[in-house]
Amino acid sequence: MFTPVIVRGDLARMVVGGQRWYSANTLQAEKEEETGWEKKTTFKSQQEEIMDRKLYKLDMDVRRTGRALSFELEKIVRMIERSGLCTTNQALLVLRCCGDVLVDIHRDNRTLLVDRYSNILKKNGVVFDVSHYNAVLRVHLENQNTLAASDFLAEMEGAGITPNRVTFQHLVGMYCMEGNIAGATTILEHMKAQDMAINEAVFISLLKGHCANNDSDSVSATLEVMSSSELSLGAATYTAMACGYGRAGNWAKVEEVLGKTADEDVRLDDGDMFSIILACSQGGLCKEAESLVSKLPKKRGFFQELRNHLPQLAMSGNVKVATEIYLALDDKEGSGREGHGLFVVGPIARSGESLEVILEAVKSLEEAGFSSAMQFLVQEAALSWSKEKCEELVEIIEKEKEGEKVELNTDLLFRFLRGSLELERDPDKIMACMNNLHTMGVAMPWAFISSDLIPAMINLDVETPGAVAKKLKDTCPFMAWNLVSNMLLQSLFNKESAEYVSAATGFLLHVNIGHIRPDKWNSSLARSYLLTNRLEDLITVLFLASRKTMLGTQDPNRTEENMFRVLEHIVSLLPRCQPDTTPDQAITPVLEELARLHIGVPKSVVNKVRKLVKSEEAGELLDKAEMNWENREEFWTESEEGRCLAERKRLFKERAKIERGTKVGTSQSEYRGYFNVPESREQMEEIQAVLARRGDVSPSLSSNLILAYAADGMVDEAMDLLTYSQEKSDFSASPTNLESIVTGLVNQGRGKEALQLVEEQMDKDGKIFISTLMSALAGMANDGEHQKVLDMIGNVDRNKFLITKRGSNAHTLLVAYSSKGDAQRLEEVFNTLVTNNLASTEHINNLNPLVEVHLARDDLAAAVAELERIAKVFKKLPKKFEVTCRLIEEENVEAMQAILDTSIELIGEERSLYDLAYCFLHMNRRAQAKKLLETPGLRYEKDKIEYICSRFRNDGNLTGLEQLVSLSKSVFGCDRDYLYHQLVSAYSKDADKVADIWLQVQEEGHAPSDSLKIAIAKALKLGGQQVPFEEPVEYAEVEKNKENTTKKPTVERIVKNVDHLIDEDVDIALKTGDFNTAVELVLSSFEKENTSLRCKKDLIEALTKQNRLEEACQVATRLANNFENPRRIKFRSLYHRINEKLEDAKKEEFLSGLGPVFRELLEQQPDVKVNTETKSPPKNRSNSDEAARAALAINDMEGLVESIKTGDITIQCKNELLANLIAETKLDEASKVALAICNDNQKGFHKGTTKLICEIMKKWEENDEVKKTREFVSQFSPKLSFAVRSDIWVKAGLIRTDPSEYIELVRAEAENHQKWMVSSDVLLEAVEKHQDLPSRLEALATENFTPANELLSKLSIAQNNTENLEKHLKLCSEKVLRTRGGVFDKIDTIEKMEMVLEVLKRNGAEKEALVQAANNCLAIHLDRDTFVDIANKAVDCGVEVGSLARSVLNKLEKNTQFKLHSEVQTALSKPSS
Repeated sequence: MFTPVIVRGDLARMVVGGQRWYSANTLQAEKEEETGWEKKTTFKSQQEEIMDRKLYKLDMDVRRTGRALSFELEKIVRMIERSGLCTTNQALLVLRCCGDVLVDIHRDNRTLLVDRYSNILKKNGVVFDVSHYNAVLRVHLENQNTLAASDFLAEMEGAGITPNRVTFQHLVGMYCMEGNIAGATTILEHMKAQDMAINEAVFISLLKGHCANNDSDSVSATLEVMSSSELSLGAATYTAMACGYGRAGNWAKVEEVLGKTADEDVRLDDGDMFSIILACSQGGLCKEAESLVSKLPKKRGFFQELRNHLPQLAMSGNVKVATEIYLALDDKEGSGREGHGLFVVGPIARSGESLEVILEAVKSLEEAGFSSAMQFLVQEAALSWSKEKCEELVEIIEKEKEGEKVELNTDLLFRFLRGSLELERDPDKIMACMNNLHTMGVAMPWAFISSDLIPAMINLDVETPGAVAKKLKDTCPFMAWNLVSNMLLQSLFNKESAEYVSAATGFLLHVNIGHIRPDKWNSSLARSYLLTNRLEDLITVLFLASRKTMLGTQDPNRTEENMFRVLEHIVSLLPRCQPDTTPDQAITPVLEELARLHIGVPKSVVNKVRKLVKSEEAGELLDKAEMNWENREEFWTESEEGRCLAERKRLFKERAKIERGTKVGTSQSEYRGYFNVPESREQMEEIQAVLARRGDVSPSLSSNLILAYAADGMVDEAMDLLTYSQEKSDFSASPTNLESIVTGLVNQGRGKEALQLVEEQMDKDGKIFISTLMSALAGMANDGEHQKVLDMIGNVDRNKFLITKRGSNAHTLLVAYSSKGDAQRLEEVFNTLVTNNLASTEHINNLNPLVEVHLARDDLAAAVAELERIAKVFKKLPKKFEVTCRLIEEENVEAMQAILDTSIELIGEERSLYDLAYCFLHMNRRAQAKKLLETPGLRYEKDKIEYICSRFRNDGNLTGLEQLVSLSKSVFGCDRDYLYHQLVSAYSKDADKVADIWLQVQEEGHAPSDSLKIAIAKALKLGGQQVPFEEPVEYAEVEKNKENTTKKPTVERIVKNVDHLIDEDVDIALKTGDFNTAVELVLSSFEKENTSLRCKKDLIEALTKQNRLEEACQVATRLANNFENPRRIKFRSLYHRINEKLEDAKKEEFLSGLGPVFRELLEQQPDVKVNTETKSPPKNRSNSDEAARAALAINDMEGLVESIKTGDITIQCKNELLANLIAETKLDEASKVALAICNDNQKGFHKGTTKLICEIMKKWEENDEVKKTREFVSQFSPKLSFAVRSDIWVKAGLIRTDPSEYIELVRAEAENHQKWMVSSDVLLEAVEKHQDLPSRLEALATENFTPANELLSKLSIAQNNTENLEKHLKLCSEKVLRTRGGVFDKIDTIEKMEMVLEVLKRNGAEKEALVQAANNCLAIHLDRDTFVDIANKAVDCGVEVGSLARSVLNKLEKNTQFKLHSEVQTALSKPSS
């Protein structure tokens, strides 16, 4: 593929699994000729980092698989086009990816790509050097495209680039490719004259040229020269010769060369043989090439070679051989091939072969189980073929199907069209494709047109929406005009910006769109209104859409109602778009305008909106709106309608002039006065360029752009803009602006410049944070300017600075000294800071460096002495934990005693003993910790114990936690139940360990609480183990302050079937808006008992919010009537909310369906608030909310985090701030805010918060930044980790994005499979994405690395591979085989179960492993027709009836077809063990 590259040592350590093409590396030969690269320190912007990650991923994909995906490469080039960012090394990778690695693209199209990409790169400022020109030459060679050497060399000369040896080698290859030996000889003579070495690559090129000319004598002579030059005649040489003869159509010579390989014992691998097969096919030897298929060695890596060569083989015209090779790949059942084969079918369709040949190939794939093959063909034909050929294709298909129309999977078609549009960036081609699909009778996915195609066509700077609609209608005449118009409106409103809302209004005002279909876009209109506050546009749209001419003839009343449902949507979308606005505040301005203009609102809509508002004003406006609607016939005469239309047009025109200026498009009139500052740095720079041309300054733009520059490390640009803004106006930089610039300068080692900037602002009496000064002084300290630091501190006027809640941040300056171990100067600075009231000794952060400085010098005695001094003087114990641990390590008992004595004097004996015990446990000194915790009279210190437990769990030191629980038995008043709870929670995913904890509880004689036993039971059942005690009843939540009854109530368990909860399925359905599925799942769960109470409540709430009241009533009624004691229903607010939204007749029907007791309870509390979260926050909290929003607005992240930690901010505001940061892709900042929100939360976490945290981790995974996820979750509390399932995000994210890091995780956590074991679905996804993963696991498995064998066993089951399962299963640990989520998590067919059970029996596995495999399979099929067949097969394979799960036995009890039905009742009668 590519010549190996040389990697610098530091980069080699950074890159796992190979070298990076673009990370400053050059080809081996090029390195000899070209100068090394200059090392330069840069600070990357976020865009540059994203670009680098994408290119790195592309690089790694090519190295792992030998191919690049065209759409990934196209995305990267588009990013370069948009941003203008691209380094020379990145450009080199882009160019190199235009050759053989683009396996799915025809070589002619690859040639066009390299030309286009070269122009884009040059246009965006990339200066090509000799390596770029050599890469272009190589790509043309790989694409078999000839270039005129003279023209290419002239282009290089014109660019001032001198060709090197590699250039001439490639030119030799270029001449030889077309058999021009004379031209190649001329180049060689020039190389000889320049004393350039001739290497093996040149000889191989000459061999190719001679073979192309069928010149056997010259071939022999060249081989002799190579032998005499001691060059190896290996596989590369013979492959080149065979390929040369194959392309020349000389089959006899191909056979001769292959015969020589056998004689010379030269072994050709799969890649070599595929290359020869392809070359023969290109030379017209298709039948002969077929005979070579049997010579494929099919060694490891065969599939990758097949994947990389089959598309080119098909496009060469040899469709038959390509199809046969693919069909012979394996012998899997047809059911496993659904959705596969696209990479073969696409090239077959583009092969240029006759329709008969193509159809025969596709039908053979379809018959072999590739059921989507025909759909792939139809899609590719629509995109690539002519209309006539498409008609011929569909005629043949329908004829064979006896007139049945072509039906395609809508989801597959949608993804195909979206992917093609993203790749091609050619709406015209996609519209032609749609025409062909229509010709073939395929139903169009309309969602694609409104969500993808139209947005790609719209460019308001170039043409109006009307022109776009006309173009779409003219190009695709099968689409009705009103349909096109309404989809265009939906697309415009979905943009959610003022510009596009205005464009939609203009379109409606000036274009006759036919009749409206508001059901398609009323929600989009409401959302865009809430996000833009364009009231005038909203009213204009409502007026226009309510005219009779717009309503159509089919059910105009329904159309009117749909149009004005926008009012309902405005209210329902408020929590998402304007969470601090009440329904009355949002709807009143709209109603006022509708009343003023006499437009009115239909009665049905009025009734619904009335239930959503509270104020009398809104009610009166609704009355008026209803009356106007009833009297509209009298008011809206033709002349009145015309007058209003003219008025709306006038208003629209005037507003457009105001917004865009009277001279639209001239920069001299743009951006005057107030305007919205965009969020992206690039857009801000464009506006700044406009302002700079006329010497203007926008303070808000300057402030935001300075922050953006500083954030991206562009400090010089930030300073230039600050200087410009101050010179041209009275601009005053905000304290946050100055702090960001100073911090950037210090980070770049420019401390003097940072201090100079601070001094300049001080001279100007500008506002500046005291922390900014400290950062600048830290930079000076790093530069060795100690005296300057002291002078500045001594002369500081504290009153000139702003001091925030976090103080002066003197810690930053002190750390600059402590990190160097400079104790003397640190003391001087500290004393000066304290003397000048710039550092408080109340803050332990300011005292920590005084001890750290000695630890940095490894002077432990001095650290102890300083700690004692600080304790006496300042009554603090800085770095006590670190110092004590170091003393334990050195076994310095005397110093430890001194620290303990000091601590006892300050914080008391008990707390000091706990701290010391914690240190001993942390250092794994169990005996010493035991002595301390057995101190006579030591009392239980609740806060200390909770702190130590949380530290152990956060640090992952579960051994320390376990020892703490074990050693604290003798502590007086110890809360053993709490400690065992902590232990069970920490090991909740390790059922074996929890079972051992249960034994410890019994050994200790502790009487466990019900809650502890429930926690143990859940953990055991989660791990597939039986519960060895009678489970306590888990009661529903009851209202507080109710009297306890003496008789224990018989309340049903919330969930009995916890093994098979389908909550996640319901949650996914709700997230995707699939309410029908969600309702169906929950209703069926009342019998199956497999959804939680939380899940049912969430569904009711979602249905109510979406006004799906009939379904909400159905689920709510079923839930209420499922409670034996309705008085225990705490969530009555859900029922009140439904009741408030129902019409009177429906209310009575709903209430009558509820039980009489619960109905009476509801009637007793008619005014219960629907949801405390919907209440307006108390007035004393609104200021805190606004302060937090202000901090975000000026990008003051530190201030924002501090306000969240210390301020009384509503959870709605916190989630809003977090959501905004995520939307702006400020994920690092979002993670800090999330941690602040969840800090020390003891009552649980808001559902919205945990969803947003998951969104952060999801986006990090999409950006290949799972490393950040790992760092993020390491700071979680155990409760938060559980709430967001942090382990799953880490391990699944790593295996999907970075298998090398995943393997490192497996190595590090080999003993704890919960940390690395992924589900079968995730594993298959990872293998499909990283197809070298199995081979890497195989390599580890050969080292007897158990986790590798366990993952490969799981993969073997998923792939139904008995041979591999036999190989690896015997090397798995029994513990993992017994675990429910281990190897057997997805045995989803009876065949897989039978295979697993037989292999387990042959390997003598424990009985528990067989039971686990059978139970897992049965759990999946619990509600399927195959359940009894699987149960019968399980017992046939030796699984005992009594060992089956309780839920399985309950099901079998009702089914007499089970062959051992008589034993089921016996098994059920036995107590669970």
